[in-house]
Amino acid sequence: MGWGAIILGAALVTAPTEGRPIHLEVNQADGQLVIKLVGDSQESVSARYELEVTGGPAGAKNNSTQRGTATLQPGKVATLATLRVANPKGARWTARLHVTPSSGEPYDLQWNWVP
Repeated sequence: MGWGAIILGAALVTAPTEGRPIHLEVNQADGQLVIKLVGDSQESVSARYELEVTGGPAGAKNNSTQRGTATLQPGKVATLATLRVANPKGARWTARLHVTPSSGEPYDLQWNWVP
């Protein structure tokens, strides 16, 4: 799996969604990063996904992986997974998403939090 298709900077973001039925939304709240995996499509589509989140404070190694298949309906936004991680000062986080839609090309998104 190649993770370099789109790299999103350290800013809190919503990834571009055009032509991509599943994307990441990342926000910071109450000392945590909230990483959401969101499905949103203008047509019926099924897509396999794998989300891997790694990182943490210096010296720590945290890893979480979510995998599944989403069946999306036109115009209906769905939160497929929500991951909350503590974000102490100096923590570094990476979220990598690989999606294989039933139609169209597979794609990868990567988001990095570097203080």
